[in-house]
Amino acid sequence: MLFCQLALAETTNFVEIPKLSSRVTDVTNTLSAEQAQALESKLAAFEAKKGSQIAVLIVPTTQPEDIAEFAIKVVDLWGVGRKGIDDGLI
Repeated sequence: MLFCQLALAETTNFVEIPKLSSRVTDVTNTLSAEQAQALESKLAAFEAKKGSQIAVLIVPTTQPEDIAEFAIKVVDLWGVGRKGIDDGLI
């Protein structure tokens, strides 16, 4: 029982991955609205020209999770890139 409680407590400290709703997700408000929109437009133009998809996620930290593990979870959840080509970038 104690082990289960500790495991549950540990998992609740992970950074929540937001749902993909646009090409630019800035949960820290680092970018101004104008900057986010400009970046969104550039990413849309790139996708239209090349086909590859790029999404930007700005979070304050990934701790206690390793950044590589966090990135893999984001890729799996968001599914950026064309099926069978796997040309997405986060």
